[in-house]
Amino acid sequence: MKNIAIIDIDGCLNDYPNTLVLWINHHAGTTYESLDDIINVSKKEFDKYKDEYRSSGIQENFKLKSDVKKSIKKLKENGYCITILTARNHYKYNNISRMTINWLYKNNMYFDQIVFESDKLKYISTIHNYVAIVIDDDKKLIQSLNDKYPDIKSIHFSNYGSSPTVPFSANSWAYIYDKVILKMPKTFQNNNKKNFITIPDSVVIIPFSENSMEIGILNHYRETINAFMFEFVAGKIQEKEQILDACHRELKEESNIDTINDNLIFIGIINPYPGISSERHFVFIAKVDSFSA
Repeated sequence: MKNIAIIDIDGCLNDYPNTLVLWINHHAGTTYESLDDIINVSKKEFDKYKDEYRSSGIQENFKLKSDVKKSIKKLKENGYCITILTARNHYKYNNISRMTINWLYKNNMYFDQIVFESDKLKYISTIHNYVAIVIDDDKKLIQSLNDKYPDIKSIHFSNYGSSPTVPFSANSWAYIYDKVILKMPKTFQNNNKKNFITIPDSVVIIPFSENSMEIGILNHYRETINAFMFEFVAGKIQEKEQILDACHRELKEESNIDTINDNLIFIGIINPYPGISSERHFVFIAKVDSFSA
């Protein structure tokens, strides 16, 4: 069943590359109008600015493009698994995954999974039998998908209008919503509401000390099974609470650990009860100096 919708972040959910050009102009006092202008002047200078841009944390302040949430909501209602696929390098910039998750969550942007992968074509190739639609601003990727997997609806999102070299281009989510999403078939939906439980999302935090190479685990007594259980720090994200605030609160409540955002590293999403609930557990590592006895 083709029920996976793959969506890029930069250039699709936000206004990149315009955001990068504006950032460079602000910090360098330049008046560039496009990335091509910058690269044509100095590729070395461009790479330096791009590296500083990615490390700056400015991405957390970007706005979502218009009609994004309406489009994602419709895809989800029709049974599609929303997968965010981004080439942001979380190995080089260890804060980029945390900033990305925080930005998505505080903008109420729903998604089922997020994948950080520079070789997007390779990743999509491993699951292509299940992929229904791909929306990305990388024209070469979309061209490759059209050639290799014509059964996937591959859309080139371009701020500069349509391209004659790709079958389908769009420069707005409103256009994608009207011309594509509304015409997509419904996939599997859980119609047995009696067996479906609505549970708020949670955070799971794994305290880790690089000094001692140890992780912190709680030993909690659970009355329902009349036994102690080894567990990580975890808890529900409260209504209107931001995801990083929930991490700090749970760490303090359950382990008396204080930390800062820079010490939180997002490592993935777990769906603990996929048979009965769409609850998501956002898993973080919290770097600490040491553990008290």
